[in-house]
Amino acid sequence: MECLRQLRRSPLRNRYYLTITLLLMLLGTTGLVAVNAMQHALTMAESTLEEQVEELSPILVLEQRVTRTERALYHYMVSPHPETAAEFMLLAEEVDRAFANLEQAPFAIPEERQAVSLAQREWRQGHLVASNLITATSDLTVLEHLAINELHTRLERMVAALDRMRDVARQEMAQHVVVTERAVSHARLVTAVAMVLGFTLLLVLGVTFFAALSRLGRLNEGVLRLAEGDLSARVEVRSNDEVGQFGHTLNRMAERLQETCTELKRQAKCDGLTGLYNHAEFQRLLRTELERSLRYKHPLSLLMLDVDNFKEINDRFGHQRGDEVLRYLARVLQQQSRPSDHLARYGGEEFVLLLPEIDHAGAMASAERIRRAVVEQSAAVVDGEKILTTVSIGVATFPNHAQSAEELIRRADEAMYLAKHAGRNLCISAGMEL
Repeated sequence: MECLRQLRRSPLRNRYYLTITLLLMLLGTTGLVAVNAMQHALTMAESTLEEQVEELSPILVLEQRVTRTERALYHYMVSPHPETAAEFMLLAEEVDRAFANLEQAPFAIPEERQAVSLAQREWRQGHLVASNLITATSDLTVLEHLAINELHTRLERMVAALDRMRDVARQEMAQHVVVTERAVSHARLVTAVAMVLGFTLLLVLGVTFFAALSRLGRLNEGVLRLAEGDLSARVEVRSNDEVGQFGHTLNRMAERLQETCTELKRQAKCDGLTGLYNHAEFQRLLRTELERSLRYKHPLSLLMLDVDNFKEINDRFGHQRGDEVLRYLARVLQQQSRPSDHLARYGGEEFVLLLPEIDHAGAMASAERIRRAVVEQSAAVVDGEKILTTVSIGVATFPNHAQSAEELIRRADEAMYLAKHAGRNLCISAGMEL
């Protein structure tokens, strides 16, 4: 019991190594026994197969040569030429050699050797008849036809004797197969015992690590929540072992991932220079607010601003000072905006301010307030160096001047360019004529 308590308090890695060592020892022992049993069965099967091949091979060779010899004789009877006669005699000699080899085969059953003797006797009688037919100089007579029939009968008897040999060999092979199957069954039984023992030890291993698996399950739930996009998911950690350390690591990773994802989302919809919404995010907000205004019959105003003479600022003070002017202007616009307003950098030195639920009069008042604030605060833009900054603002309101997002942008843009052409540092309403 004390050993079990010490084992339960030991690190998870030590318990894992100990259990795996026991499992490998048990499986290795039973595996060796199973392999030896299977090897013995395979050796028996291979020996049986080699023995049967050694017995059947001469028989098959003999049958092939007898068939070729019979075909040569029939060919001679159709076309009695010296060449065909010589071919028959040569094949007949091969049959004699095949019988000689067959007599040397290791037949274990007397019936096989008796069948060989019978087949050889029929062949000799048939060979004698065939030789007499070949040496005949006249045309075939009735007696010669009888001789051909006798030759055919003897060859059939010889083949039948060889078939009996093969049947006996097959019976012997079947007996060997039964013995081999028994050996294989024994090997399978040993293998099954090894598998049962292995599964038993695996069951013990599962019980040993039940608590660890339960904690791994909680870790898995947290990982799945993270994989599904819930970056706020955290894992409950109850211990400081390997599993607990992994849980702490996972939680730290989730925190960094959440912070990184938040920052990436912010960067994806914000302008890198000013920190305001970018062009794409502004377009999305405009469509959303326009749909809401349509649904609730509320006005929606848009201010489009452009820094006056911004190219001259860049040329005179440099692009870095020009960037500072844009950042300064963004701060002024943020100070003059409501929390519900949407402020974005439209592009270059152009800014847009979306005013939900503000009618045209209120939008014009907001534009004038922003214009004055830019002028009043522009003296301290760049390290005490005075850079006078002004903006031209165009104002358009839904539904007064436009019925769609594209039209609202176009009308505000036209009003802004009208303010520039009228002398800059002005607020011009859409539809106004100068």
